[in-house]
Amino acid sequence: MTAVRPASRTFSALKVPNFRLFFIGQGISQIGNSLTLLTQSLLVYELTNRGFVLGLINAFQFAPVLLLSAWTGTLADRSDKRKMLIRVQALGAVQSAALFVVASLDEPPVAAICTLACMGGVLASFDNPCRRAIVAETVPESEVTSAVNLNSALMTSSTVIGPALGGVLIVLFGYSAAFGIDAISYVAVLAALFRMDPSKMRRPVPLPKARGQIRYGLHQIRSQPALRLPVGMAALAGAAYNFTVLVPLLVKDTFGRSTGTFTFIYTCLSIGSVIGALSVARRGRIEARDLVRGNLWFAAVMVGLALVPWVPLLAVWAMVVGIVSMSVFTASVTTLQIHSDPRARGRIMALHSACFLGAFALGAPVLGWLAEVSAPRVAIVAAAGFAAASAAWGGWMVRRDRLRAESVEAAVA
Repeated sequence: MTAVRPASRTFSALKVPNFRLFFIGQGISQIGNSLTLLTQSLLVYELTNRGFVLGLINAFQFAPVLLLSAWTGTLADRSDKRKMLIRVQALGAVQSAALFVVASLDEPPVAAICTLACMGGVLASFDNPCRRAIVAETVPESEVTSAVNLNSALMTSSTVIGPALGGVLIVLFGYSAAFGIDAISYVAVLAALFRMDPSKMRRPVPLPKARGQIRYGLHQIRSQPALRLPVGMAALAGAAYNFTVLVPLLVKDTFGRSTGTFTFIYTCLSIGSVIGALSVARRGRIEARDLVRGNLWFAAVMVGLALVPWVPLLAVWAMVVGIVSMSVFTASVTTLQIHSDPRARGRIMALHSACFLGAFALGAPVLGWLAEVSAPRVAIVAAAGFAAASAAWGGWMVRRDRLRAESVEAAVA
């Protein structure tokens, strides 16, 4: 019997038509999304020149996920996820079109941009659990790992093209052009979702309305170490992923470089993220200690980022940061997808999003303020501290669970 080569295992999910459609549509749409998130941050920073406000716009974008995800995850488990995604993506096109209109004004109001960012966050709270949970439904059980890792690689690879395209559009046509391109990109994902064949999807029985369903998702996470560990670590490490706050401040304030340089550095970071996501797809198994070690490495490379003295070295080190950070994140998501009860997968993924993006949203203004009152390098070291705290907590949890298991074995013997 011929062994499956690692490269074949990595891309095998693309043979499934439904996943292939989903992958292509999301690829185009996510390029537009990453372009908008970055352009939104750069526009606000240009209008205010304040690190705290730069962090605040990120908080407005992701705080709704923290507040709504437990409910929207339950809704995802009750609903036809494909139809729900169609509605959410259509509203996303409207939100991007509104940003286009606001950015076209002679003096774009920051309050309007923050309001629309918050609207995007509300839509993301519906989109994240649906989009993550539907991946496992588009492929056979044997292809779930490949599909999950390819989807993670897709999300990160979109941030390679998005920032590069955004930088070109901003320089040549202004900020409004970037938002306009994002609005148009939604056509691709909507077309792909409409073309998917629902009869070929591996959907669980829809969850009926009942009391205690959110508590059931929480119980699943609390009672299973394989779920509790990545969710808990995400609640601490999420703040360290504020690259859209930390990198522009480092490039512009510390090195005194332009938007073009920032776009190049951020693209290097994103290329590393793609490599990191794909590297996880080649692993046969992910263990708890891999997540702990990964966050330790993440903390170390973030400290290294804070100490980089030259822009050419910054480009190389940004790629290293991307590899390490995304390999940890992808391993975390893959662990959840594999060990989740299919009937509660939407809730579990939503709670993971709430923890990760909630920490991201709360950390953004804090890190932005810290960079403003001290220096971007200090803020980056603080971000590394969140990753180190995540690794410390994860290591303690792994040791505690092992000791408990040994106690039970000894009692039975």
